[in-house]
Amino acid sequence: MRALTAAAGLVGIGLLAGCAPDYSAVRDWSVQARETLLPPASVRPASGLAIAPAPPAEVTAEGRLGAVRALQEAAAAWLAVLAYMGDDGLPRGRTNQFGALAARVQPFDAEGAAAVDALGETLATGVRRNWRAPALREAVDRGNAPFQGVIAALARQTAALEREARAGDAQAVEARRAALALIAEGHALLQERHARLAGGETARLLRLQESELRRLMALGGGG
Repeated sequence: MRALTAAAGLVGIGLLAGCAPDYSAVRDWSVQARETLLPPASVRPASGLAIAPAPPAEVTAEGRLGAVRALQEAAAAWLAVLAYMGDDGLPRGRTNQFGALAARVQPFDAEGAAAVDALGETLATGVRRNWRAPALREAVDRGNAPFQGVIAALARQTAALEREARAGDAQAVEARRAALALIAEGHALLQERHARLAGGETARLLRLQESELRRLMALGGGG
């Protein structure tokens, strides 16, 4: 009798696991968007994403380039957490780890600095509340506004940096702008469909965006 009871319990657990929401599309989109945003691998340390999202990398660049790098790191760190939560990981960092990034942005874009700080605080609040996969809907809902602010500031400061350089591949410049717009659109899609993140239509739309981000990266739209 005990053996039958134990077997029934294992079957029940298996059924529950089989009914768990599938957030793989959100995870894969977040990973692709993060890869698109980050600076080239040669100028940043190896990522700890496979184990758990690492804190944002230290930004050593000065001036406006430093502001751009800080905005990239903030957005990328948030996307890494979304990907990790999609696999039911428990993010780390109970305090706001974006303060140094916000300080890099402040001299050039006060609105962007405030968005970086707000995104860091949203993440820290989520960690303190033990956000995992079941809280993914809340994460994208609460994080959308500051994330959009970070991406908007990144678009402004990247454009200013390109103007200062007065040179560059026009195709790559256009690809970078399109990639930023697409990432903002993708996160807005997550927020809009936060109650249906595991739905088939959501997955289809996110995979279309992944494909387009890969195309834009090939044209020079990454980092």
